[in-house]
Amino acid sequence: DFGGHAKRNEFDVNGRLILGYGGSESMASPRTEYGKDAKRMLRALGVDPERFYSERVFHRKLYPGLGLSRGIFFNKEAFGTDKLVTGDPLVIGFDEFGPKTPNARNINDVLSDSPLSRDAKDGLASLFGGDKDVMAGMSKADKISALAKISYREFLEKTCRLPKDAADYFQGRLNDNVGLGIDCIAAFDAMEGGLPGAKGLGIEDAFESHGDEPYIHHFPDGNASIARLIVQSLIPKIAPGRGMDAIVTARFDYGQLDLPANSVRIRLNSTAILVRNEAARVTVGYVTQGTVHRISAARAVVATYSSIARHIVPELPQPQKDIMAQNVKAPLLYTKVIIRNWQSFIKLGVHSIAAPMAYHSLVKLDYPVSIGAYKFPVRPDQPIGLQLVHVPLEPNSGLSGRDQCRAGRARLLATPFDKIETEIRSDLDRMLGPGGFSAKDDILAITVNRWSHGYAYSWNSLYDDVDKGDTLMTEGRAKIGRIAFANSDTGFDAYAHTAIAEAALAAREIA
Repeated sequence: DFGGHAKRNEFDVNGRLILGYGGSESMASPRTEYGKDAKRMLRALGVDPERFYSERVFHRKLYPGLGLSRGIFFNKEAFGTDKLVTGDPLVIGFDEFGPKTPNARNINDVLSDSPLSRDAKDGLASLFGGDKDVMAGMSKADKISALAKISYREFLEKTCRLPKDAADYFQGRLNDNVGLGIDCIAAFDAMEGGLPGAKGLGIEDAFESHGDEPYIHHFPDGNASIARLIVQSLIPKIAPGRGMDAIVTARFDYGQLDLPANSVRIRLNSTAILVRNEAARVTVGYVTQGTVHRISAARAVVATYSSIARHIVPELPQPQKDIMAQNVKAPLLYTKVIIRNWQSFIKLGVHSIAAPMAYHSLVKLDYPVSIGAYKFPVRPDQPIGLQLVHVPLEPNSGLSGRDQCRAGRARLLATPFDKIETEIRSDLDRMLGPGGFSAKDDILAITVNRWSHGYAYSWNSLYDDVDKGDTLMTEGRAKIGRIAFANSDTGFDAYAHTAIAEAALAAREIA
């Protein structure tokens, strides 16, 4: 399909359309993070990010109004018993409610209800409270420098001297945001992402501000709606209607994608195997249904993963290939599960469950968005979509972040669907069973999106000289003759606005 990581999942539940996203989730902070090219593109497509602030579009009051909070699931394999604790006050990264967390409880009450050791509870209470400087005697600059070179897990276990179950409490909490566990994330970055510790160290003012925008700029199918709007702008006959209201439920005629009469043709199921400068042209070789084809173009933009681009553009100098090879993408599983109703969430008092040591590190009710003809199921007795996240890594193995991603990708590709389905049913039964949920009776549909090359790699101070990052990015994305490169990879950042900015830059380079 077109859209790359912006994948759309559709379900028909007794005649009701339920949409989900199988990849790129939302626009993150379009007011402050989107540059002029991205904002110009959204305007041209008829997308007004401000509309998501309306309660009629993104129902931010729905879950809080029902008394739902965030929860933490402690699995028995790591913590000795299965237990769901509600009222988690932790705000991590981009958040639809932040900086406040509706229906949150005091962290000490949450810890008191958790199946943690006494040492873990006391240590975590002190960490959250910020009543102790565990790096006392060091200057602020020295603290920041040291925190950039140790993982957050190392900070907890060695600097704070907390027991293993206290570190496990956070192990997978950043999986969905970063694609790595806390054993591969620098302590400074983890704190900047929302994990505790900065207050006690006195470094809270050292973090980069991302503004106060809530994480609400979300179509029901994620950024697939943006990809669909782009395609419609290029091939108007592909779907009726125009703009962000019509696109969500528009039926696309894929037969319109590759017609000779089109001024723009989109050819799916065609794998590029060669892009090469030849005289005043660019030759592109690709395979469709086992047949090799070759076309000629005045210019080309290679917008695939850097790990692949370096293989299909043979004239790239080796230093540039080496930079591209450093972008080892994180593997992810985004799973959509349609359930008969969400009464179990109501009974348990949660809308989102973090499970730091379970197979699925996150289970949540989908973002409550209604737009155009698409209406979100706002009643708990209606079928709804769940978002489940699994990040296949090798936590606490001593492997680097890149090597964990490589190992996790191999395991992901080798895992059959029935194994994944077993984990889905097991985790949902264990998390939601006390609320009356039964996987056998309540699951209506499952779509597993294997995101084997998921998040683009971001420079990591545990493994990289981040001060050289900008220089390396410039060298890694340099055009070769009439060939330019663009992707979230070339910006070493996993967000949609980075991919858009890189695309605009590549287009200008070869215009």
